[in-house]
Amino acid sequence: MRLRRAQVRLVGLRWPYSPRALEVSWVVFSIVNLSAMYYFAYWETIPFHFIWISITVLYGFRSWPTGPTLWILGAVMLTTASGIGLDVWRQTEPPEELTEVPLMAAVFVAMVWHAQRTHPDHDRARSRGAARRGSHLPAGPGHRYRHRRA
Repeated sequence: MRLRRAQVRLVGLRWPYSPRALEVSWVVFSIVNLSAMYYFAYWETIPFHFIWISITVLYGFRSWPTGPTLWILGAVMLTTASGIGLDVWRQTEPPEELTEVPLMAAVFVAMVWHAQRTHPDHDRARSRGAARRGSHLPAGPGHRYRHRRA
């Protein structure tokens, strides 16, 4: 019983700001990390991974239509590759470091695939639940036995 109430409270939590606030915050965060990649010759690994991990997590919470997603993916690939490319040009990193860009892009694409694959399931489940509540249909397996008198 206690667990159920906690779950209900968690479902009731909402993001208190505009949905765009999270995206704008990510853009600012990424610009700061890109600046660090360009400025610090030997220290591009951490900002690089911060950018890629944060965009992947952000997409997991807020998915976008395919067109903008592809543009964002291209921009992140281009800017992070240029940051690593600068370090390769400075000879502070080996050229093999550039292979991390397509690898991290593949992780992001896996998140996109997962999010796109699961969203229709959630929508279908919600509509079935709403239809079930609105029409007096039985509420799942075992419904015949719940109201049976002994």
